[in-house]
Amino acid sequence: MFNTQQCIVWLMLSCLTFTASAKNIGVIGQTYPIQEQDFLQTIQQEMQQKVQSGEWAKWQAQQTANLQNYADRPTPVDGLTPTLETRTWFYDPTLIVPYDIRDTNNRLIAANGSQFNPLDILTWTYALIFYDGDNPQQVAWVQQMDQEYQGKTKLILVNGSVKEQMQHFQKRVYFDQGGHLISRLNITHIPALVVQEGKQLKITEVKL
Repeated sequence: MFNTQQCIVWLMLSCLTFTASAKNIGVIGQTYPIQEQDFLQTIQQEMQQKVQSGEWAKWQAQQTANLQNYADRPTPVDGLTPTLETRTWFYDPTLIVPYDIRDTNNRLIAANGSQFNPLDILTWTYALIFYDGDNPQQVAWVQQMDQEYQGKTKLILVNGSVKEQMQHFQKRVYFDQGGHLISRLNITHIPALVVQEGKQLKITEVKL
C-alpha cells in the first residue's frame, strides 16, 4: 500500500515530468469547481487510482531498475583517452596538517602547519589499475597485470560495467565516480598503473 509521503512524492515527480514538455492539449482528467478541497483526501483518491491500475507499481519498478543500472554502470569519467605514449611520473602524497591533531589523552600527534606523508607510516602493498572495462584490449592487459602482481591489485574502472568486471576477475572492482582519483593523480590517459616507490607513488600511463 502507500502512505501520504509516497503520494506527494509520486505526484510531484509526475508534475515535473509533465511540465518538462508541457503544451496546451486541452483538459485532461477530472476538473473541480473553485472551492476549498481536502488536499490529502484528493491526493489519496488519485493515488488509489494509480495503485489499482498498477501504474504505481510500474513506476516503483522503473525507479528501482534505474538505480540498479546506475550502480552497475555509473557515468564514465570524462576527458580520458587511450594512452598513445607511455609516460611515468611521481606523486608526493605529503599533506599540510590544517590544525593540531591530538590523541584521546590530549597529547599532540601533529601540529598545525606541519607536513605529514602517509607513506612514512604505512606500506602500500597493492597496485592500483585504472582502465576502461568496455575496451577488450585494456581488460586483457589488466588480466596480465593482475597475474603479475599475484592478485595484489585494486581494479578501478573509469567506464564499463562493475558487475561484468567482478564476474570476469572474480574479485571486487571499484569505479572512480566523478574522476576524483584520476584528477588527484593527474592521469589523463588509460590504462594507468599506480604503485608505491619509496615515499612516493609511481604513476605510469601505459601504451598497449
